[in-house]
Amino acid sequence: MAEKHDTVRGLVLAGVALSSLFSGGSTLLQYFADDTQLGAVVFWTFGDLGSTNWSELAMLLAVDVAALIYFLLKRWDYNAIHSGSDTAASLGVNVKAVTLVSMTVCTVASALAVSFVGIISFIGLVAPHAMRRFVGDDYRWLLPCSAAGGALLLILADHDTAGGRDNQLPRRAGVPLSAAEGRLPQCLRRATCALATHPREKYWTASASSANPATS
Repeated sequence: MAEKHDTVRGLVLAGVALSSLFSGGSTLLQYFADDTQLGAVVFWTFGDLGSTNWSELAMLLAVDVAALIYFLLKRWDYNAIHSGSDTAASLGVNVKAVTLVSMTVCTVASALAVSFVGIISFIGLVAPHAMRRFVGDDYRWLLPCSAAGGALLLILADHDTAGGRDNQLPRRAGVPLSAAEGRLPQCLRRATCALATHPREKYWTASASSANPATS
């Protein structure tokens, strides 16, 4: 269990470090860009579904379908890994190889989509967690439902932006805002519950009691 938490913590810290690195690179590109290039970069950071053409959509479809087929072929491996690395290894799953290849496929598919439509936040975070509430943790159903749910959520967010917010916000900014609306309250609620039930609360309570015998 401790090894699993260390792995998750390492992934989070690596993500934060890479995000800071690429954010600095994006800022550097904007500094050296001319007015036309700067406008294109700014609109790309907002995200826009209307900036693609049919050839780019065909490329996206081919890559996403190939990635989804790979993930579905590995669904039993993911179910085993979900039970723990040791359990998966005892069942014959090469955990490191499956993890590395899966992360590479996911990264390539995500990078291709982002390169065409820009950065649209929260879609990949909301859809799997929402679908998990309906279909559970079985990857046989979670993977296709997450793909369909993510596509539906993105379409609904774009429709919400185009229909009701075009007078207040740029359409490109409204899509991630609409997608984040359903996730932010849940994140805040979970963070509050985690802080309220954190094991360190017991430690500080015990320390305060031992430091002040009159209260015990």
